Amino acid sequence: MQSIFWGIVFSATSVSITAEVLSEYNQLKTKSGVTILGAAVGDDILAVLILTGFMSSFGLKNQGTVGVPQQLMIAILFFILFWLFSRYILPKIVQYLWQTKLPAIAGLIGVLLAITAGYFAEKAGVSAVVGAFFAGVALARANQAKQIMAHTMTIGYGFFIPIFFASIGLKMTLTGLGDKWFLLIIMTIAAIVTKWAGSSLGAKITGMSTYESHIIGLGMVSRGEMALIIADIGLSTHLITNGDYSELAVVILASTLFAPIALRRSLLKSSK
Repeated sequence: MQSIFWGIVFSATSVSITAEVLSEYNQLKTKSGVTILGAAVGDDILAVLILTGFMSSFGLKNQGTVGVPQQLMIAILFFILFWLFSRYILPKIVQYLWQTKLPAIAGLIGVLLAITAGYFAEKAGVSAVVGAFFAGVALARANQAKQIMAHTMTIGYGFFIPIFFASIGLKMTLTGLGDKWFLLIIMTIAAIVTKWAGSSLGAKITGMSTYESHIIGLGMVSRGEMALIIADIGLSTHLITNGDYSELAVVILASTLFAPIALRRSLLKSSK
């Protein structure tokens, strides 16, 4: 279970970090840039779905209360109901709230929907991050998506995100990490090489040039916040210990630091 969970953690990709580097070198709208962003979003959606299936299959949310088949059915029912809600009811709610023209209504819509979706996801035996993630996917369909995103990000970066990263640091323990140096090195190399080589090969198979494949491979290496969130879920469900969590966090940070540096060097060399 722990080995599978490590695999799920490193299946995610950080869109924000890669996007910043691509934007800096005006590469967001290139063939490789668009591919990286699309694949990274697809990666995160798959990671969230795999996490949901994994936790439901092993009964990590409601141990002792319902069986695995029932838990899976509840999770599936949650997604069906949420899809119906986001398709037919959510647009009307957003439109009504938007017409009230209340101060900071755009940010309020984003935060309230994320919290509400997360709450009901937890009640359904699915992780709160899954509900919040799909709340964002649902809001992306709204006509006011750009304004909602801008205001929600302001609230997030000003309040929620600093608290999240502080909590990540508080849960880390450096005791014993020195004895795990071999594991940390092996997992960091694996985290970098598997994404880099796998994504590059995938791009090359679809007919992209060697340079484009190389850029796409580097752009997919970064794990960032999504991997940290999944690791935090593993800790809260007692699937991993504080020591395991600290090891995961170190490898996540190492791969996250490598990606933008290597990608920036490659783009700089190409521009010269």
